[in-house]
Amino acid sequence: MTRYKYWPWDQRYYSVLGSLAARGLIVYGNSARAEFRATPQGAAAAASLAATPEWAVVASRIKLLKRHFNKSGSALKNLIYDRLPDAVDRPWRTEI
Repeated sequence: MTRYKYWPWDQRYYSVLGSLAARGLIVYGNSARAEFRATPQGAAAAASLAATPEWAVVASRIKLLKRHFNKSGSALKNLIYDRLPDAVDRPWRTEI
């Protein structure tokens, strides 16, 4: 990942998000912010995957992350700034 503005970012996210949107699994938000939402079809696909043995561990980790880190983007940014000063002090677009 690379440091980009306020959080870690991986350039591969663009193609993944574009692919999900092209398949009708997510939609982009209506604001100028980077915001994505699962469509009903995307939520159903995620639930189907979560029920498989191959994805069960990932699904359980996502639930754990949501329980402990279900915060706004600003709150997550502040958490990163507070807990990972070495990552924050790097110039933009440098590898973390």
